[in-house]
Amino acid sequence: MNVQNTVFYYLAFVPNTVKLLSMEKLKSLFVSSFCTYALIGLGLSLYYSVISQDLIFYLVTSSYLGTAGFFVWLFVIGSARTSPMALPWTIIAFVGGICAIVGAVATDHPSLFNISIAIASNLLAWLYYIFWYSSFSHLAPPKISVGDKLPDIQLANTKGELLTNESLFKRPSVLLFYRGNWCPLCMVQIKEIVAQYQTLEQMGVDVFMISPQPSAQTKKLADKFDVAFEFLVDKDLMAATTLGLLSKNGTPTGLEVLGYDSDTVRPSILILDQEQRVIYADITNNYRVRPEPEEFIQVLTEHAGQQG
Repeated sequence: MNVQNTVFYYLAFVPNTVKLLSMEKLKSLFVSSFCTYALIGLGLSLYYSVISQDLIFYLVTSSYLGTAGFFVWLFVIGSARTSPMALPWTIIAFVGGICAIVGAVATDHPSLFNISIAIASNLLAWLYYIFWYSSFSHLAPPKISVGDKLPDIQLANTKGELLTNESLFKRPSVLLFYRGNWCPLCMVQIKEIVAQYQTLEQMGVDVFMISPQPSAQTKKLADKFDVAFEFLVDKDLMAATTLGLLSKNGTPTGLEVLGYDSDTVRPSILILDQEQRVIYADITNNYRVRPEPEEFIQVLTEHAGQQG
């Protein structure tokens, strides 16, 4: 193959390959790759900092602390939400990175080129994570909103038994659609709601935790919290599809080996009245931005007052 044919092959192959990958699949690949890259970058920069005792490498390390540190914080300490810009982590990443490059230029550092490439890659990937990966703006609008009657859906309990609207939603209900046990924000959000168990029980409100993950994972979560909430499985994401909450390829690449499907649900909260009509809907456009439990408790309180 001569040079000209090679160029034409490349120009045709790359765009066609990208076309085969949906936006969602690209996001799935991106987040897994970025997490891995940031952690490796943090480890390498820390290694060079220790062996060289070079201030510039310490600054590079601080930049990676802003990105890799964010993911470590999510999985180790945990949070149900962040600000859209994840501002503290963004500041750490950019201040450390910019200072590292300025310092390397000022001292004509022998590793200036490598440092610049590393910092630029880290900060660019972080911007993609903040503004592109975290956003659900590319998804179709949900098919459910405040005032709508909940359409007929079927959900399974951890025994595999299929349940209908009539058998589930007999009282005012909170429906939390979460991505799976692998999602640290979802796990903390569930923990927050569990902490409101007594308040919700006194209000006569039922709570349903709904995920497309396997029954075994859902049962493990239910056993962990051991409260009178229903932990249900949305088999084949049929309910999510009906409600317009489907997130195709929304699971980070690689988690399939742990038994999770590549498709998942858009994190959402629906509150139903006793007639199964939606009185509150939070269907986020950013998976890191989620409501506080107090917000929907207030909605339930106000609705109960109006009914009284």
